[in-house]
Amino acid sequence: MTRKSEFKRHLRSNNLNIEKATISFLDRHVKYLQRKLKRSDISFNEYKSRLDEIEELKKKARLLNDKITSLGNENRMLRNENTDLRSVIYYGYRMAVTTRVDGGLLDFFQRMKRLFDTYRDKYEIDSSSLRISEIIYDVKPWKDLISNDEILSEICSYLSPEDLFFSLMQVEKLLYKKLWLDSTQTMWRVSQQQQPNHNHSCPIHVTKQQYCFLNFICKKCQICNQHVDDFALILELKIKICRYCREPDHLTLEQENNFPSELISTLHSVDYAQLEGSYLDYSVRELSAASHLVFYLKREVEDTFNEYLGVPANKKQEWLNKWSKVIREYYNDVLKIKHPTITDQYLIPQ
Repeated sequence: MTRKSEFKRHLRSNNLNIEKATISFLDRHVKYLQRKLKRSDISFNEYKSRLDEIEELKKKARLLNDKITSLGNENRMLRNENTDLRSVIYYGYRMAVTTRVDGGLLDFFQRMKRLFDTYRDKYEIDSSSLRISEIIYDVKPWKDLISNDEILSEICSYLSPEDLFFSLMQVEKLLYKKLWLDSTQTMWRVSQQQQPNHNHSCPIHVTKQQYCFLNFICKKCQICNQHVDDFALILELKIKICRYCREPDHLTLEQENNFPSELISTLHSVDYAQLEGSYLDYSVRELSAASHLVFYLKREVEDTFNEYLGVPANKKQEWLNKWSKVIREYYNDVLKIKHPTITDQYLIPQ
């Protein structure tokens, strides 16, 4: 019987006691390290460091097991002989993200995985003996959760947008794809409401995912790539830009004497209110001359010009038509947002 099978059997035979199964598994590795130390394959300092890490994981396993058992007793889940491992992990994860148990369930098993991967890589141990993480982490109960929107929605209701992105979406590729679908916007809206003292209204021209990403997840200015504190969201362009970059990075095309006039139709323009971070909503626009000046982001001007120069001569018109259409669609969206009752006759022809 492989260690993987042994651990799985031990986990089930002990009423899914993560503490007993994990500690038993780790104790085997302590004995292994003792043999390595005796043969002088590792130094005492390395041996001691590994023991400290294992002891910390044991403590986490004890704490985690107590919490899962408590949650299971409340739900009568763990006392059901038909309980499967997926159910335990679901309730364990729900507990972890609700109570923030020392980093949560994912953190615990990710650290276990890193520990065992280190053993395998460094000491060339048979990988079959180091696969505790495959049972709970790599085998991924998330694949079951993906097909169950009700369970997934409940999990998301306990997560902030940052946790939803960094903890949950990073676990499974299929889950990452699913959470970017339009059908999951409700999950992001509920997650967004976990943020205190925040205006929860989401502009209609961005998805909940895009809004949460720009507001809560993206921490860097998308012009200078530095962490930002004082920033504006130009939601129409779906970018975050810091105050330091806003001033020198916008321009009028009168400042660019050599810019080809035919490229103007391929650029997004922004106005003063957008540069100040205001939503594209006519009700909050200043009725000043400055608010009606048209600006372009220097980076987009430069990137567009350089891309245009690289297009073969016989493809330039096709390129212009493609990007002009994209920009026309953008401006029509802008008009619809500013004037919700606008009719098609006032839109830009496609």
